[in-house]
Amino acid sequence: MEQLIVNQRPLPLIHTKLNIPRTRTNGIVRKRLLNQLNGGVTTDGVKLTLIMAPAGYGKTTLAAQWVQQLGRPVAWVSLDESENDLGRFLAYLFNAIGLVNEPLVTEIIGRLTAGYAHNSIDALLTNLLNDISSSPHCLAITLDDYHLINNPRIDDVVNFLLQNAPANLHLIITSRSEPNLPIATLRAHNQLQVITAKELRLSLAECRHFVSTTMGLELPIEQVTQLDEQTEGWVTGLQLATLALQEGVDLAQAFSGSQRYLVDYLGEQVLAGQSAEIHNFLLHTAILKQFNADLCAAVTGIPDCQHILEHLEATHLFLVPLDAERRWYRYHHLFGEFLHGRLTAQCDEVDIQQLHLYAARWYHEQGLASEAVEHALAAGAFGFSAELLQEIARGILMYGEGALLRRWLESLPDELLANNPQLALIYGWTLVRTGDLRSAMSLTETIAPQLDEIVTLRGEWAALRARVAGFKGWTEKNVKFSNKALAHLPADQHGLRSEVAINLGFSHLDQNDLTAARAAFQRAAQPSSPDLWAKMFATFYLGHTHKRQGQLREAMAVFEQGYQEAIDYCRQQKQLSPAIGFMHVGMGEILLEWNRLDEARHHLQTALQMGQRGGDVKMLAYALPALMRLSLAQGNVAEAHRMVDLEEARYDKARPSFWRARLALQTGEHEILRQWETKQEIEVGDSAEKIANNPGNYLTLAIWRTIEGRYAGVVRLFESLLTYATSQKHTNFYLTVLVQKAIALAKMGAMGDAAAAFQRALTLAEPHGYVRLFLDGDAIILMRLLNQAAQGSISAEYAQSLLAQTTDALPDDPLPTPLSPRELEVLNHLASGLSNRQISTQLVVSINTVKAHTRRLYEKLNVNSRSQAVARARELNLLA
Repeated sequence: MEQLIVNQRPLPLIHTKLNIPRTRTNGIVRKRLLNQLNGGVTTDGVKLTLIMAPAGYGKTTLAAQWVQQLGRPVAWVSLDESENDLGRFLAYLFNAIGLVNEPLVTEIIGRLTAGYAHNSIDALLTNLLNDISSSPHCLAITLDDYHLINNPRIDDVVNFLLQNAPANLHLIITSRSEPNLPIATLRAHNQLQVITAKELRLSLAECRHFVSTTMGLELPIEQVTQLDEQTEGWVTGLQLATLALQEGVDLAQAFSGSQRYLVDYLGEQVLAGQSAEIHNFLLHTAILKQFNADLCAAVTGIPDCQHILEHLEATHLFLVPLDAERRWYRYHHLFGEFLHGRLTAQCDEVDIQQLHLYAARWYHEQGLASEAVEHALAAGAFGFSAELLQEIARGILMYGEGALLRRWLESLPDELLANNPQLALIYGWTLVRTGDLRSAMSLTETIAPQLDEIVTLRGEWAALRARVAGFKGWTEKNVKFSNKALAHLPADQHGLRSEVAINLGFSHLDQNDLTAARAAFQRAAQPSSPDLWAKMFATFYLGHTHKRQGQLREAMAVFEQGYQEAIDYCRQQKQLSPAIGFMHVGMGEILLEWNRLDEARHHLQTALQMGQRGGDVKMLAYALPALMRLSLAQGNVAEAHRMVDLEEARYDKARPSFWRARLALQTGEHEILRQWETKQEIEVGDSAEKIANNPGNYLTLAIWRTIEGRYAGVVRLFESLLTYATSQKHTNFYLTVLVQKAIALAKMGAMGDAAAAFQRALTLAEPHGYVRLFLDGDAIILMRLLNQAAQGSISAEYAQSLLAQTTDALPDDPLPTPLSPRELEVLNHLASGLSNRQISTQLVVSINTVKAHTRRLYEKLNVNSRSQAVARARELNLLA
């Protein structure tokens, strides 16, 4: 079966994790528990079996015994921390199902590679459940060690399977703690059976059988009883105690502490009873997560390690076989932790580093570069690490692994990196991708003198300088260094030439030459480039040139094509790159605007996950704000705040940030907006040049002033923003400004002008399918404007379709005639408790004028008193 990799690192799936663990031939058969489990699974409606207990209680052993006699196919996945990557979890899940249901495997893996990231996960899982339901066979899925999962999205996947499981599907989960699943609901509906530590504790008869048959030690019944009482049926404690008894150890002190203490104490006694060869073997192999005889021989220097592994397994020294051939093993987690602690305590750091070096060399010889680098760095073999990184760094960078590569390179001594210009340049690229432009600039200046004698690197150095300039908005420097890079880069350096094309694309965007920008981004995304990250990055900005002009469908086509090309490439390479997250961002943003919120959420959350894994600052810069907007659209304000928290955490800037202010506009957090405004050096009457330098902030200011009822200069600011958007051919921004201007005019009582602006926005937006544009903002006014447009002859059907997608409704008694700006001022003074005389003083008008305004207020609000007027104003959100 073809292997599939769905995580951020280029590693194959470990097939031993899909094997049901082998049980001892002379182990305890837990008949009472097996009968209990069998009775539960035959009960109508039971969907989940949960085996939950602390470490060492035999959860995995019981599950393995049960599924081997269950009489139905069982898909098994042994989980570890790396399966917190959603894509990797799904890859293991689907491959496990494929192993026991061969007709499904091709279609399942095909969906994961070609459909999982493009379609919603719900749709993918629905198809999977439908396939299982239509199968004539029952299926069980076992997720072992689920306590290691802490990704809420994986909990969502398992919850979806549970909620929609057909009658022929049963889930089995082993865990040290209660998983984040709807356990109470399942229990209330008789859909759950649970085995806990209480049931897993060995009975006295089982203790006696374990000691005599499994461990081969004959003890009087009194001693077995004492062991049972002291271990309280904890099978790992019983095993440790029996091993110690075999060595003649006095257990009186061992049982006076906690289970952790027992493991440490008895573990020391177990080690003390081993030969020097076995003792050293156990300690030296503690640095390995998994191992076979060859790897153990390389680390320990012992030639016949297969014989030792077989001996350890035969003597029950907590060795877990990982394959049917019994070639790959790992230690029991508790015992492995104990061994690693003893290794650290008993061996010099230099000796431990030497063990890592042996492992690094072995992995390097096997062509497993990533594991080799990890062990080489742990060994402190920085020269060897640098050699390994020079072999693989470029490829890792091309796959978008900026954060991983940066961590590795920063583990090297500064002087080694500084004296290796090739690695230093690659380090510079990781700094740029992870958003540290200042350090990237400093690095390029530091290594510049070394390049006088290294002509081959001058082009890459110039390309890196140009990228920093492009991100900083320094157009002239960008063009200067880009041209210098092209002059030095050989024609066959397709990857770096793609990077330069991206730089030039940024310069064309800054100069508002969208045609030239598209041409540059298309060159960067050319098929001949081996740099998948550059292709995805360029394709993302190619799509954004269309989105900038409001061409949402054209942008979506670009993102979908780029996505398919990337998937095809990743399938050939048998690995999924985080760089594909750029396509998820692009598609997610468009789907959000089209109000296809569930699909948008899938793409944007995938992009966020990939951006965090790869550390890509640009991916995060687009994914987080989009997820903020999406969360608000779905009514999840708390999640919207979390997205802004993540965005703010990426920068060391004054708070509240721009995005915190944009969120506050939607949530009505006026104090945050006041704090934000006081930190901005902007005013509604600023020059067009100043507005062009930061149009987003000025739009935020205009909306905020409108909300507060401070209308002076606001319309003029909206007009300046529209002029800017027109000059930049930025239709997307133009539409946003136009809708917000219509809202402001309506609040000011200029309904005719508001309707005209709103109609203009509808006319421009309709061909491209905009939706959220007309839903995000002052809900009452937007619906009034949509209602009015729906009665007209232009875009009436479009306005009706938008109204159908609103989640709110107009008040039963909407305000028929908008209040004038002066009436709004009077209304706010009434709400403040001022008398007519005080209001007249504030407004510099006569008392009779104030009374006239008040009468008209009462008429428009359909009330008869001040208190009623204020209450009605609050209901309609008219007060500043």
